[in-house]
Amino acid sequence: MALIICTECGKEISDKAKVCPGCGFPIGQSYLEQYIEYKSQEGKSDDQSVDDFKEPKSGTSKKSMIIIGSVILGLILITGVVIAMVVNNNHKKAMYIAAVGMVEDGKYEDAKEIFEQLHGYRDSKERILSIDLVLETMNKEDLYKLAERSLKMGNYEEALSQFTALGDFGDSAERVSYVEALQYCDIGNYEAAYDVLVGVAQTEEVKLLLKQIYNETRFFEGLTEYRSWLKNPDSITVNTVNVYYTDEGKGMPVFIATAGGENGFGGYSSGYLLIKADDTNSNKYICVGACDSLDPDDYTSSDDLYEGLIAVMITAVQEHASLDENGVDINRVEKIVSGGNFSRITIVKELTLNMFEAAQL
Repeated sequence: MALIICTECGKEISDKAKVCPGCGFPIGQSYLEQYIEYKSQEGKSDDQSVDDFKEPKSGTSKKSMIIIGSVILGLILITGVVIAMVVNNNHKKAMYIAAVGMVEDGKYEDAKEIFEQLHGYRDSKERILSIDLVLETMNKEDLYKLAERSLKMGNYEEALSQFTALGDFGDSAERVSYVEALQYCDIGNYEAAYDVLVGVAQTEEVKLLLKQIYNETRFFEGLTEYRSWLKNPDSITVNTVNVYYTDEGKGMPVFIATAGGENGFGGYSSGYLLIKADDTNSNKYICVGACDSLDPDDYTSSDDLYEGLIAVMITAVQEHASLDENGVDINRVEKIVSGGNFSRITIVKELTLNMFEAAQL
């Protein structure tokens, strides 16, 4: 005889016993049978079905339950994936619509950021490329405006750098040539400026600069002669320059300027200058003379007769010739004169009135 443990109360009992002497729990049956019998004896399981406690009768039933469970779990997972896809698609659709609206409102940077997050949804990639082109154009337009502003302010170095950076955008390449020509003009190198402008489209600005090159080189030729009359040639200053055309605006330019310098008495004199083409050689410009006043009554003595004659000639030009307010760039003229190198300036021979009518420039 061997001793065993009662599964109900835990006491040691004989393996031959039918029931536990201590608690009365049935011994020697299967656990399910023991449990049913024990509960039945206690009267506590009258309404409980024995089938609820029965083990599956075969492996087939277990497999069926596993399969059914797997199918249900799979359906749940698939349903979850489908729902997630639908939600994600609706989210992308909302983002796409929002980005399209931003493009219409001109908010290109914000729209591009959203399209990039869509990772190819619909035509997002194509729209990103389109936005890039728009942004590039906008950036270049802003840079072009900045270059024009620099040019207008006379910051030629900045303008040249900015137009150069624009490459072939619009007329940037021609603007580069135009700015280079202005830089040459500023130092009195009119021939180099002309050479640059030869291949540039004849815009109004280019035509105006060509006219000024034509006029300024001739003015400086005559001014060089006046400079030689001064006791100190380097003391010369030019305050104003007016350009007049005879023959209804189609004739040779005549210049009336106010200038001055140190005189023979050690002081400073200023007055009016008359510079025009030489009567015997129209390709050469001379300073006809200078006078202190344009009032004829100021010239009474015989010593003043020549100055009085110059005053009369200047007055006649002012009354009968056509004034060109843009005939020269006075700021450039003053800069060149203050630099003291205008005496080396020569007339651009290639640029003549035979190439254009002065009034049309």
